[in-house]
Amino acid sequence: MKRFPRLSATRGRHSARIHIALGIVFLTLIGCTESTISPSKPPAGAALALASLAGCGASFRMITEDVDSLMTPYGLPASIDTIDVCETWTGNDYSYQGTAVGSSDDVPPFVDSVQTTIYQNGYVTGYTQLGTPAAPATPVGSTEFASINASSALIQASYDYPYYGVSSPAPDACTSPPCPIYQRLSGDLSSVAATPQFSRHGLSRHGIRALVDGAEEIAPSQNGNRRFRSFENNATIIRSIDPKTQLLVAEESAAPADSSEATHVWTQVPGGYVREHTDIQSVEHIGGKRIRNRTTIRFQRVQITDPAFGSVVGPDVTK
Repeated sequence: MKRFPRLSATRGRHSARIHIALGIVFLTLIGCTESTISPSKPPAGAALALASLAGCGASFRMITEDVDSLMTPYGLPASIDTIDVCETWTGNDYSYQGTAVGSSDDVPPFVDSVQTTIYQNGYVTGYTQLGTPAAPATPVGSTEFASINASSALIQASYDYPYYGVSSPAPDACTSPPCPIYQRLSGDLSSVAATPQFSRHGLSRHGIRALVDGAEEIAPSQNGNRRFRSFENNATIIRSIDPKTQLLVAEESAAPADSSEATHVWTQVPGGYVREHTDIQSVEHIGGKRIRNRTTIRFQRVQITDPAFGSVVGPDVTK
């Protein structure tokens, strides 16, 4: 089965290439889903798909374009997948639903068995286009964090602001303290943060401040971004933060078998920012050869409507 991008390196080589970009996005896909719809011609109801999903703390459309350098010499085009995502923070985990809108890898007239993937309470279930389970629910871990081998930094960032991967409210968005996003801290990982407010580096943007709180600040980049280095899951991670907006704008990951560089572009909206797109360049060592790949991820229709964390809406959302 074709696997959509996921932030877990255990999801295979395609997933590993974009791990760095989605390392801060627990709002992505789990397991595998498939579709027989061309992304250039989505179904008539695709534009309303997210509106029909009930109880989304966050919803968005993710379009991933993956260029594989191994296939390019043979004239094979980039692989493009489109997924509608609905996810909600439950207090210590996420519930998730991802529905395939289209894929350039589909070959008519073959109909794939799984159209929607749902993660909840440690289990993943795939559903057909008719909404019936394609197979029994599969256990993947006590939480989604366990299923992706998430680092303590990623977990703490989710507790600080669960939707920081695709949105970021203004640091002063809360007007009636105590605010929920100021109080969320994982009890079993409290030693990771220097203080409950993640104030070690003087950052105030929720999620981002927790993400780098345990990291060492190193020399700034050539363009003046602050850089923070940490060691997570056998890789050296360097995250770059814009000193003015405090947004995560770049990430570098170096591991024995592969390396990646990602840049993130954000769009300012009333009350904060939403992620517009991410570009990733990666290098893998396979059979003594260096394989270079490129992935672009575009985010559309981003909406944060979780009452515990306020509202941030992308510029392309039609109300």
